[in-house]
Amino acid sequence: MTGVNDSAIRLLNASGKGELLGPVRYLFSASPETATRIIAARFNERCNYIEEMKLRAFDGRLLDVLLFVTFPQTPDNPDLALIMMVDVTAQRRAERQLRKVESDFAHAARVSALGELVMTIAHEVRQPLSVIVTDADTGTRWLDRDEPNIAKVKAIMARIMENSHRANQVISRIQDMTVKRDPVRQQVDVNAVVEGALAIVAAESQVQAIAVSSRLDDRLPIVLGDRIQLQQVVVNLLLNSIQAISVSAPEMREIFVETSIDERGTMTLSVRDTGGGIPSGHLDRIFNGFFSTKTDSMGIGLAICRSIVDDHGGTISVANEVKGANFRVTLPISVPDETPNE
Repeated sequence: MTGVNDSAIRLLNASGKGELLGPVRYLFSASPETATRIIAARFNERCNYIEEMKLRAFDGRLLDVLLFVTFPQTPDNPDLALIMMVDVTAQRRAERQLRKVESDFAHAARVSALGELVMTIAHEVRQPLSVIVTDADTGTRWLDRDEPNIAKVKAIMARIMENSHRANQVISRIQDMTVKRDPVRQQVDVNAVVEGALAIVAAESQVQAIAVSSRLDDRLPIVLGDRIQLQQVVVNLLLNSIQAISVSAPEMREIFVETSIDERGTMTLSVRDTGGGIPSGHLDRIFNGFFSTKTDSMGIGLAICRSIVDDHGGTISVANEVKGANFRVTLPISVPDETPNE
């Protein structure tokens, strides 16, 4: 380092310019790989290099900074590099706090949604458990006979195993929705997410005598996202449709779920219902936090949906059709390029 300004001294909490002049190892002590990428950029004859990195100040604080490096390549000094840093520590801290608040709200919304399904969930678990008890009693009686019917007992044991798996699947789905954890970005099969959501609301739709059908495009690519959060979006939209149909009580009680990808590469998920649609005066407010047309609702379900979809780089919208509402979610299908640009 041959020259520094006062801002660099304050940023690094140095005692003076003399402490910063000379070798610049201190700049990359917390992010040594950054130095390698800067050197590579220079030898690839790039004019600029930009990266967000960790910076260890002289007082031990770990800072988040935006690093800008430019290579003027003047005739007098072809190896000259200008380094600029912008402290974004407070901004990143605020973003982390915001993500935590959003995560807490999303968890609350999942628990709230499951609370609406508690009766049907209890029935869905109780049913296979009741069959297991009955089959176990029957199997015991077959074994207690003077000549045990082994074939019958084997068939009963197979049915007990089948119903045990069924009950376990219900509990696993509920556990996934209720566990509080930080979002995890990974490769996600959206069709599998939809199928999982349909399984969660299946009992409730049957109780409400609502036919739920789906058409899932098998050409859908894998997306990068949080599986539980995306499933939460689909569950919320399905519950919203079920409630709309239950309240309006139309003659046709149907929900149709579809995934598709068009020629432009846009992936879309749509949930259509026959619940009568949304009042025109509410269309612009339907995704606002704490807005609800139901007296017993917190009004955070659709707001959380929008927050999750936005965080995944997608969009969510709603429009009224002839017999009800059509919610549409679009998601990016390609993983963002994280390679620093010139």
